[in-house]
Amino acid sequence: MSVDGLEHETGGGPRVFSRSATGLVREASLRDVLAFNVNMQNVTIGVIFSLLLIPPLYPGANIYLSTLIALVAAVPVSLVYAKLSAAYPRSGGDYVFVSRILHPAVAFTSNFSYCVWGTFYIGVSGVFLGVYGIAPLLRVLGAYENSTRLADAGNWFARDNGKFVMAVTVISVFSLIFIFGGLRLYFRIQAINFVIASAALGVVIVWALLASRGTALGHLDDQIRGLGGKSMSPLANGAGSDDFSLRQTIYASIWPWLAFNSAIYSTYMGGEVKRADRTQVAGIMGALGWAGAWTMAATFAMLHLFGNTFWANLGNADPAVYNLSTTPTFAEVSGYAIGNVVIACVVLIGFVLWSYVWIAPYTVLVTRSMLAWSLDRLAPARLAEVSERYHSPVVALVVIFGLGVVTSAFYAYGKLSVLSGTVGITASMIVVALAGIAFPYRNTEAWRSSPASGRTFGVPTITLVGLVALPLLALIEWALLEDVNSGTSIDGNPRILEYAIGIFLVGLPLYYLIRTFQRGRGVNVDLAYKEIPPE
Repeated sequence: MSVDGLEHETGGGPRVFSRSATGLVREASLRDVLAFNVNMQNVTIGVIFSLLLIPPLYPGANIYLSTLIALVAAVPVSLVYAKLSAAYPRSGGDYVFVSRILHPAVAFTSNFSYCVWGTFYIGVSGVFLGVYGIAPLLRVLGAYENSTRLADAGNWFARDNGKFVMAVTVISVFSLIFIFGGLRLYFRIQAINFVIASAALGVVIVWALLASRGTALGHLDDQIRGLGGKSMSPLANGAGSDDFSLRQTIYASIWPWLAFNSAIYSTYMGGEVKRADRTQVAGIMGALGWAGAWTMAATFAMLHLFGNTFWANLGNADPAVYNLSTTPTFAEVSGYAIGNVVIACVVLIGFVLWSYVWIAPYTVLVTRSMLAWSLDRLAPARLAEVSERYHSPVVALVVIFGLGVVTSAFYAYGKLSVLSGTVGITASMIVVALAGIAFPYRNTEAWRSSPASGRTFGVPTITLVGLVALPLLALIEWALLEDVNSGTSIDGNPRILEYAIGIFLVGLPLYYLIRTFQRGRGVNVDLAYKEIPPE
């Protein structure tokens, strides 16, 4: 054995990986994977942004078609992720299979970018709990109870300091859950969260389909006036919608895309999934179908009850005239309009549980990617250490906690927009589509023996699916860079593009610097990419 214990096994042969086992346990069932991916897509956040932004900012856009475009764009690339994860059932997601199919430098570059933005969205999700969870709950409760103190507390959680405090709190809680309970504890919490949150969304949809607009608007006015604000019912009056615009419809698809691009996060815990050859495909594609159906149902229910004009006018209104610090979401509007404090609070508690669910999947994304880097000798060995007792990468989780706090500050205090990371994430998904196209030709034997094998019209099916995914992903990327309402457009905010390109490209020289450094220590990093990482 060498001095540092890294270069050779006790038998004297070269040691390819930093250790022979990850320490992770295959404990995620199909139910766990399905709920994990459904939570990650977060139907309510997608509908919140669609309703608050598409009607007022995209004249002529068809919100249903925008949602369908985003869903269709997500289907083929999600299937590529699922098939590749089934073929390479290891934790680390795209880093593992892209490095074994295309090139490790390409894989590290793309995955490093994904992880940087993943830490950003951990912070974003923490902020969401304040502004889209706690604030609406307290304001609705304050309205029913005629309590300005509760309403003011809700308004505080929707302001910068309140958002940051809430983010740090919830990120701390989930860090402790993952450190001391691992995925097993999280899956128990997730199951309860999933049932309650889904039930709350279902109640809102059924209520919106059965309630009358007049009654709902009347209750809404009563509660808003109780907060000291002006009536909201006049927002339902006004001119009809503009003539249909395909361009605006495509632009608007970036908002539901924020949710639908996230069905693939179980691939990053691939080494912890039971029967990954079947579970990943069923869990990813099933979650995408579930989220698509519920998104359409919630969107239809809200437009049916309140009308497109209401949402367009609400998005353009100053929330201060309603004595609110932020524009109310569809959940908050529904809470006022239900007219019953008990039902309203039960529903809003369910929506609190929707608000923060990105934290866990993004934590899994970054920690498992770090673990995979470490196994391949591209990161310090301590990042790959997994507690024997808790089956969790403790050091990596502590690192992610620190990064999550920093990124929550960037978002809470308005330094970055919610779509800032989507440009880089979509670029990484394009790399995965290319890996899917190349898989049968670059690793022919591995493809033939994998669950991804099979042909359609004589061509490998995964190649065809990847070819379908490429133009759809390019369309989404174009909309993100072209639409001035995105916060990521070249004309409106060129600095975001500079960030995205810089973060995406920084991994390339970093990979070669690490590779050169390891060679100087007698470690041949290239050997790792000839094999699948250990379990």
